[in-house]
Amino acid sequence: MLRSTLACQWLEERGSIPPVEFQQLTEALLPDGSELKHVVDELLFRKRSGEELDNEPPIPILQDYLAERLAYYTQLASELPAVAGPNSVQLDDWFLSALRESWSFSVN
Repeated sequence: MLRSTLACQWLEERGSIPPVEFQQLTEALLPDGSELKHVVDELLFRKRSGEELDNEPPIPILQDYLAERLAYYTQLASELPAVAGPNSVQLDDWFLSALRESWSFSVN
């Protein structure tokens, strides 16, 4: 959930596709020296060293951060204007046209 939350923050602040590498997200978006950054760095270190983290006790600072960000992005999403979905008929026609052009054959 942390990666998704940081990706949302990246999109909101930078307006570009977030990096795939988790560490790039944390380095760019979590304040250096913060307790949250320290906790995340420690978890990342443990994960990289092969430690299984499935049965971890809750980490209050991480839970609080994620709860706050989830509430924020839920509210933000509710304020965005509705966007019409793609016109699937038009997309199908375009796709079939591209097939006909590329492979020079008829598709019904």
